[in-house]
Amino acid sequence: MIRRIAIWPVYVAFALLCGRSILSQSPSVPASQLSEVRFESFDATTGTLFVTDCIRTSASKTALCGLTTVRIAVNDKDLRSQIGSFAAGDHLELTTDGKPTPSLLGVEIKTNPSPNHPISLLNRVWLFLACATFLLAVTALILAIASKKDSWNPLRLKWNPLSLILGEDNRYSNSKCQAALWFWVLIAGYLYLGLLRYLYAGADFIGGIGIPQALLMLSGMSALTFAGAKGITTAKQDAATQAIAANPAASVATKTQNSGKPSLLADLLSNDNGQFDFGDFQMLVVTALAVGIYLVQLLHFTVTVEYRHGVTLPDVDTTILAAFGLGQGAYLAKKAAGNVGSS
Repeated sequence: MIRRIAIWPVYVAFALLCGRSILSQSPSVPASQLSEVRFESFDATTGTLFVTDCIRTSASKTALCGLTTVRIAVNDKDLRSQIGSFAAGDHLELTTDGKPTPSLLGVEIKTNPSPNHPISLLNRVWLFLACATFLLAVTALILAIASKKDSWNPLRLKWNPLSLILGEDNRYSNSKCQAALWFWVLIAGYLYLGLLRYLYAGADFIGGIGIPQALLMLSGMSALTFAGAKGITTAKQDAATQAIAANPAASVATKTQNSGKPSLLADLLSNDNGQFDFGDFQMLVVTALAVGIYLVQLLHFTVTVEYRHGVTLPDVDTTILAAFGLGQGAYLAKKAAGNVGSS
């Protein structure tokens, strides 16, 4: 009995210590989810994120922001680095610790639809084709009106958008075709991305679309090739005309006018004499390959729409850019080295 009484104080002390430990622990606060906020700024010195709460109803595509300004502490270095990629106006999804002074636990750019349910490939293809067809129709209308200045009757206009790439010799021009094709792809891609952002993110995200540097370089190379080819042909034609004027009996090659109906594929693969031209073939293959790969990149880029205030079109692959440049150089070299009317 005496031994049992002596042990009781030990039991009591152990129970008091356990109870004090349990009471001293603060209750866990569940994480809080902010489904949509607008990024305003981030103070890297204090690690404070400033966002504005947004409300988006199912009936409206545009979110109503500016209701509540929230300050959130960002203590994690990885999260601070991730926040550095956002710009003012981007819409985010945040996870905080739910405390009165919240701390950031996770951040993601808001997308529509979610990455687990992307936009179907069929919808993306049809939407791009709609934008490309619209641009082609506008081009055809402008060319038709320009060709018939004295007539505004739609039935009397010549609806042929391919006349844009028709040369003065009544043949389809490789350099014109390439420049027009890249312009068509670039503008159609811009319209497609803008329309997609409007349909899935709202009117606030229509604009803000940039063009990457490599894509601009590729488009610029197409324009330079067209101007260079035109300059080379004109210079050679002028020289041939002057040689004939100085000596009418001299045999000088000149650029002839195509008396038949122009054929797109035949003109793009052959010279002015109707012979197969490997330089033209190489330029056509490289151009078609670059356009095809870029369209695949564009469709893959738009599997979801990010709620970013500013986005850029997908950039072209550096290998394609290099191959494209080599093709342009070979085409111009062939034009410069060959005889007028056969190169």
